[in-house]
Amino acid sequence: MKAKFIFLLLPFVVFSSIILLNCSSDPYYDESETVIVRDTLVIPVDTLIGFKKEMQKTNFNFTIQLGAFENKNYADNFADKVKESLNAAPDVRKSRGLYIITFGDFSDASKANDFLKTLRSKGFDKAFILKLN
Repeated sequence: MKAKFIFLLLPFVVFSSIILLNCSSDPYYDESETVIVRDTLVIPVDTLIGFKKEMQKTNFNFTIQLGAFENKNYADNFADKVKESLNAAPDVRKSRGLYIITFGDFSDASKANDFLKTLRSKGFDKAFILKLN
């Protein structure tokens, strides 16, 4: 009897859990909130200075990620703000369900770091260097 009860109750619990998870939303979502993608390489300024020569020997390309959004409208609005601030359009691409806003293409990590400082001085405090494949 208990086995039948559990067998009948299990689909109900799973179904209601799925509905609750999909219907929940954050009414206080801040559009300026950025999401950092797991496959990014964040290079702190201190690390860059310490390994400046080693990084220059690699054949990586770098860009600077300014933001990542799940909502396309938020990404477009942020990209417009970047364009106004820098007088150049950023790159917007979709990756793994996120709209990633990046700016620049650098073959030298120190040049990317210098530009990152410029971006941070213009108010893009959450920007970071992203290694490209």
